[in-house]
Amino acid sequence: MDTNTTMGISWTGVLQAIPIGYQHVHLKSTNEHYIISRPVTTVNNLIFGTMYIEHVGPMFVKNCTNGMVLKLELSAAGWGNSGKHEVNGKLYMKEGEKNHVAQFKGKWSEELFYRKTEEKEWTSLWKAKPMPDKYDWQYQFTNFAIKLNDLPEKLKTKLPRSDSRLRPD
Repeated sequence: MDTNTTMGISWTGVLQAIPIGYQHVHLKSTNEHYIISRPVTTVNNLIFGTMYIEHVGPMFVKNCTNGMVLKLELSAAGWGNSGKHEVNGKLYMKEGEKNHVAQFKGKWSEELFYRKTEEKEWTSLWKAKPMPDKYDWQYQFTNFAIKLNDLPEKLKTKLPRSDSRLRPD
């Protein structure tokens, strides 16, 4: 996986991480190869206000095995957080085609929907699990992230001394 990124900060206090190159994913079970372009990541309000991170701009996923292309647009948060985390996109059978076969919409942080072109109803594709109780006291961590930091007694004896979970702080 190529994770090269250029970084830049503006006088307005916005840090931008612009990805260079593509990610390649090979699925052995289906023998499929995907190419993924990543959106720009911004860290906003570094100087004043409440700092927040968002992913904005175009993103595409291409299935190199069958030629299908998914083009997505990730929206930036507007005034009053309108448009925050919104994703809209279209699926094409081949790159360069004008007619899409499916549409995607939703929020990448909550739930994503799709529908085929000939259908009227939207179908849920993915839904985020609810946040744990008192997640704001756990650095906004999800259950998965909290479990990564968990240290059961049985595991302590099997870990190397350098494991960060053994640090006193």
